[in-house]
Amino acid sequence: MATAARTRAPRARVHPAVISLGGPLLLGASALVLQWRGMTFERDLAACGLAFWLAFLLNTLVHEGAHFIVARSLGMRPDRFVVGPLDLHRTPRGRRVRACPLWMSVLGGMVGLRDPQAREPRAQLAVAAAGPLASGLLVPVLLVVLPFRLPTSLDELEAFCRFGSFFSGVAVLGAAVTAVSNALPLRNIGAGAGLPSDGWVVRQAWRRLRAERRDATAPDA
Repeated sequence: MATAARTRAPRARVHPAVISLGGPLLLGASALVLQWRGMTFERDLAACGLAFWLAFLLNTLVHEGAHFIVARSLGMRPDRFVVGPLDLHRTPRGRRVRACPLWMSVLGGMVGLRDPQAREPRAQLAVAAAGPLASGLLVPVLLVVLPFRLPTSLDELEAFCRFGSFFSGVAVLGAAVTAVSNALPLRNIGAGAGLPSDGWVVRQAWRRLRAERRDATAPDA
């Protein structure tokens, strides 16, 4: 007698957008409901969570946008441009926007380059250096546009934990941290994905340029 083979049901996978996009939407909806119910303390907590995400999105957009703009200015065509949950990727029918399927989108963004020119050291140096430089320049710009002061007392801390003040503080501090952390020459910052920091790419590209210059000026044997 023939018996049917048992098939194991496929395990459900959680899409990263559930966290990277669903979390902020939940925080925003919670803030509105708490405002309606008059729960100001809980509302401010939810609003601060939403402000944190928006500040993170702003910093990621500026940092990755600098990579993207410099790559385009050098004639390269990035395959994808990821900023948080949004993934602008190239297809045979043109560019499309989708929810990013990569878990790294929960913590940052990326610019995908498969262009052969991206392997050249000068292009690598220019594209990689653009991100930290843009993040560093964002700090003084935000300090002018969104001035804030760190709280030094409980009363100031209560005033700081409002949407606008919290967004300003996190955006400025986040830009500074993004600039410094990405400028460090770290070989792997991709949580096991083998992604090097911008500083590492800059250092390696600079070494290759120096080696090429040394070989070009070396006298023939």
